[in-house]
This record gives sequence, C-alpha cells and structure tokens, in this order.
Amino acid sequence: MELEMPTPDPAPSVAVKKKILAAAAPIAAEHGWTDRVFDDACTACGVSRDEIAYALPDGVTSLVAAWFEISRDKLKNALKDEPLAEMRIREKVTRGVELWLEGYSEHPGAAMKALDWICVRPLSVMS
Repeated sequence: MELEMPTPDPAPSVAVKKKILAAAAPIAAEHGWTDRVFDDACTACGVSRDEIAYALPDGVTSLVAAWFEISRDKLKNALKDEPLAEMRIREKVTRGVELWLEGYSEHPGAAMKALDWICVRPLSVMS
C-alpha cells in the first residue's frame, strides 16, 4: 500500500515569481529580459522589495530561471494527463514537443527572448 503524503501549498515566493512573470512576459516580448523590464514588472506588481529579494535574489537572472522552471512544471503536469502508456515512442516525442511549444505559445516573443538570453550567458549562473 502506497502512502501519499499531502504536499504543502507552494511557497509564497512561488506566487511572487508567478505574479512578476505575468507582468514581465509581455514587456520582455518586446524589450527582452533586462534589468529595466525586471524593475518595471516588480513596480507594476506592487510587490515589496523584501519579497522580491527573497523570491528572485539574482534579479533578472532569477526571473529567467523561474520562467523556465514554471514552464517545465506546466509541461510535466500536461504530460500527466496524456495516455503515454498507450503511445508509441514517436507519438510520445511528438506529443511532448507539441505540449512544450504550446507552453510557450502564450508569450512567444518572451519565450524566444528567454531562450536567446540563456544561450548567451553562462549556464553555471542558472545552476
């Protein structure tokens, strides 16, 4: 018998990250992931500096990392709803790519700029 432990609600910092990302994505689609975009999104959200420092300690670097982390979590949740056991490998890969692309379709410009951003910076910063 498998015992399922209840999971706590996401930390308040996750809610702050999501709130700031929601404000930043439309701006980043046009201007890229910059310190100015980060500051504008934080101001638009009305989040305190202490909350920002806790949730995103490295500023825009933390924000881009959060973008990918939240996108990855959305993809994992979407894959749970798929009948993967019934699919052939090719179908699984195809469906996974479709879901991945759908995840970035809400703000494609911001997704493209985030991918560009991470490609030109050292990956060790994100680890």
